[in-house]
Amino acid sequence: GAAGVGKTSLLDAARTAAADAGLLTLRARGAELEQSFAFGVVRQLFDEVVRDETVEREALLTGAARFAAPVLGLELDGTSELPSDDPFAARHALYWLTANLSSDRPLALLVDDGHWADSASLGVLAHIAHRLEGIAVALVVASRTEESQETLEALSRNAAAHGALLHLAPLSEDAAATVIRALAPAADDAQCRACYAATGGNPFLLGEVARFAAG
Repeated sequence: GAAGVGKTSLLDAARTAAADAGLLTLRARGAELEQSFAFGVVRQLFDEVVRDETVEREALLTGAARFAAPVLGLELDGTSELPSDDPFAARHALYWLTANLSSDRPLALLVDDGHWADSASLGVLAHIAHRLEGIAVALVVASRTEESQETLEALSRNAAAHGALLHLAPLSEDAAATVIRALAPAADDAQCRACYAATGGNPFLLGEVARFAAG
């Protein structure tokens, strides 16, 4: 969806629902000034769990997943480098790390501002997305439609193919009035219409306008 349309709020709701259902929830956010940091978003996703002293790291990084160690900045015997002859080794290693994590507890991977994620991390997410069948993993990526890129479009096509692509639309005029009156109870119909016309029903802009009016 567009900027300010409510993607982050929806992702927050997804995180709450996943946690309430007993899923292990891992979250990361892309940053405009960190797009050149290869695997930066992936490291955000997994840092919390792989650096948790209560987690059996050796068990998580068993098999093909062992090659995820250098990507995540971890030291593990025999994994100082990825196999140089396999360009997909990092992606596949991180997929197996994901699968190993989910074998003990269902897992939710939540990524906000995917349009600002580094290309290496997006490649990993796309690799995982194509292999979700058979593992207990939910992958949710929020991104701006106006700042798409090739790998994000591949993720969108994959989601659409499985009926899991959601486009967030601006609020209707009635819904916008509800938001405005929740923040500025004294707003009359004319003011609500004016706010809607000025913002096009964008939730973030509506909130800013309503708070300004209430102040």
